[in-house]
Amino acid sequence: MTTFKNLLNSILDPLIAQKHFVLSGIVVLLAVVGSLVTYKVHVTSREQAAQKTFSECLEEYYKIMNGDKSEQWQEVERAFALGYERHKSANLAPYFLAFQAEALVQQKKQPEAIALMDTLLSSLSHSSPLYANYATKRALMKLDLADDAEYQKIGLQELTLLAHDKNNNAKDLALFYLGYYFWSNNDFAGAKKEWTELTELNQKEAKYPSVWAQLAQMKLQQLA
Repeated sequence: MTTFKNLLNSILDPLIAQKHFVLSGIVVLLAVVGSLVTYKVHVTSREQAAQKTFSECLEEYYKIMNGDKSEQWQEVERAFALGYERHKSANLAPYFLAFQAEALVQQKKQPEAIALMDTLLSSLSHSSPLYANYATKRALMKLDLADDAEYQKIGLQELTLLAHDKNNNAKDLALFYLGYYFWSNNDFAGAKKEWTELTELNQKEAKYPSVWAQLAQMKLQQLA
């Protein structure tokens, strides 16, 4: 027999359960929002710390940019290496490696610099606006290893692919240096071919004059 109490409970129980469900949902939602806010604060703090360290390293880098003291470049190398280790998870992390690699090049340590560029490029998306620039830089580092024919061969292959990749946003840079490679090896026909392609491409497709196309035009005038 249904009593008033049972009837009341049958009405209240679902409402109480629903209330608990809503309260649980609110608690979960607040927890998620709180986590997101905390994460955002953490990310902002992380990026600010990385930017501060990067600025300090850059200051040291530019101080000796025109110098030629190996021990100073060693200090710059160590500064960027430490900065990278401290801020591996920051968006600036790959750029610590880029400047560390440059400091190694200044010390004539190309193989170590190339290894760092490998790490840098593996950490960057191919869609990054700077990916092709750094890929070109790595190819040029390999070409600079005059006593390593295998590295030079790979570097030339990489530079050629970059120069003729229609999707490369730094195609003008790669084309100029490919032409310069031929020019420096007395292959003037090869240099003329690459530089002519660069100047024609710039006239046809570029919205703004490319400094590399302008340099190529100057070199072509020397070859005329």
